[in-house]
Amino acid sequence: MAEVTEKTAKTNGSKSVVNEGDIEAQLEAIRADVTALSSMMGAIFKEKVHEFEATAGAAAEEANAKAKKARKYLEDSVDQAEKALDSRVQDNPLQSIAMAFGLGVLVAYLFRR
Repeated sequence: MAEVTEKTAKTNGSKSVVNEGDIEAQLEAIRADVTALSSMMGAIFKEKVHEFEATAGAAAEEANAKAKKARKYLEDSVDQAEKALDSRVQDNPLQSIAMAFGLGVLVAYLFRR
């Protein structure tokens, strides 16, 4: 079935013999190479996706741990401030009442305008 065709080169007018079977074989080889390349690219892509997932997961865990630590620090700070305020109010009740009254008058004045 392989036919031999003659082809004339335009550059120097010489004839070269091309076997269609050779062309078919070369096309099959190219198809196989493209398929192998596609498989390799798919494998590389999957590997990179897994690496990204691992990196993103680690970053998310680290961010979560930092957020928990910051929340704990903030809760502790608020608790300390509340205890300090309670202590001051208990130590100086009249001064605390006067300060609260003055602050209320100031806020009322600001909202009135």
